[in-house]
Amino acid sequence: MFKVEVYVKTKKYASGVGKSKKEAEINAAKKALEEIENI
Repeated sequence: MFKVEVYVKTKKYASGVGKSKKEAEINAAKKALEEIENI
């Protein structure tokens, strides 16, 4: 299991988990985009 966190400067926007590094990165990126769109 892999976990990836998305930061912009020092603020954590999202984290994602997956069976592979790529899957975790994709999940984290999707969550981060959703979070940023809501600002």
